[in-house]
Amino acid sequence: ALLFLYKASDFRWKTLEILGGWSWSLPFAVFLMSSLQIQDSWLIRNKKFKTLSSSLFALSVGTNGSRIAIGAIAGSSAAGLIGGYFFGLFCRLAIQAGAVRDAIRATFQSMDRSILKFIARKYSDFPIFNAPAGLVFALGKRLPVLLFGTMFSPAIAGLYAMADRLCQVPVTIVATSVRGVFLQKAAEIENSGRNLRKAFLLSVATLSLLGFIPFTVLWSFGKPLAVWVLGPNWAVAGEFMQIIAPWLFFVWVSAPCNSIFVVLRRQKMWLTLTTIITILRFFSFAIAYMYSASPEWTLQAFVIAGITGNICVLGMSLVLVSHHRGSTPPTSQNSKYVSAIGYVGPKDH
Repeated sequence: ALLFLYKASDFRWKTLEILGGWSWSLPFAVFLMSSLQIQDSWLIRNKKFKTLSSSLFALSVGTNGSRIAIGAIAGSSAAGLIGGYFFGLFCRLAIQAGAVRDAIRATFQSMDRSILKFIARKYSDFPIFNAPAGLVFALGKRLPVLLFGTMFSPAIAGLYAMADRLCQVPVTIVATSVRGVFLQKAAEIENSGRNLRKAFLLSVATLSLLGFIPFTVLWSFGKPLAVWVLGPNWAVAGEFMQIIAPWLFFVWVSAPCNSIFVVLRRQKMWLTLTTIITILRFFSFAIAYMYSASPEWTLQAFVIAGITGNICVLGMSLVLVSHHRGSTPPTSQNSKYVSAIGYVGPKDH
């Protein structure tokens, strides 16, 4: 609807004009991503972690593999990049669809309006706070790509994007899987009335031990690794990899934190935290710009802001689980709603 209004108006936005006819692919991408997120929630709820991990792997291989293949056959083009993106989404959708189709059909056949109204009322804080928090989080994560092109050059932005892609893809796949597993387990612990502190500390400690050596290697040898894999022209991207390695380590370690805010129904607090952290990251770029800092120093300022934000999130998560005593068991009055939705947070009793 927004695209139709845009095309009918006299207003013109440069980015959409450059996309041309490809701008009509945006609604389909949003629809596919929304469908995948609904499936993700269902798979996590039913402990289908193997299917979820396989689909994330298929997304990465399908997207990048098809882009490389199209580029090798037809050369670099927008069609190859966008087509590869959709191919990866369809690969993931196909793997997940079989695992959720029958279960979702059975659920909606037995769902009545009173339960749907109860769910909408009780969990209204999710769309109200989680949606803007997700937008702010994504903006803060992509600030270097958005601002490097403005502050320096498109080439610098491209080099950082390559460094970010090489590092973030494996981190994102594993962190997403860990976050899903911990979310399901945390909801189970919370719903049974037990304390989350032990599970949270164990998860953070395990991630710290598993990630220490790989991220230390990346921090120490990112540049030679990039040159070895991509060639000498990507040496600067290797330097960027070394700079962002400490921040990625804290992103890795703090993977369970978002689940704590979700399970304990502290979405408003999560929105506030992500907003403050994003503002802090933006100011790191503003200060670097004021002092005419180099791309490397600018990125280091961003990394310091990012690490500071992740430490704050870890600390706040620890405070929440330390002071939370666990929920009381569901009463008979809302038992049918509990059986319908599977998890009832602490505010529902």
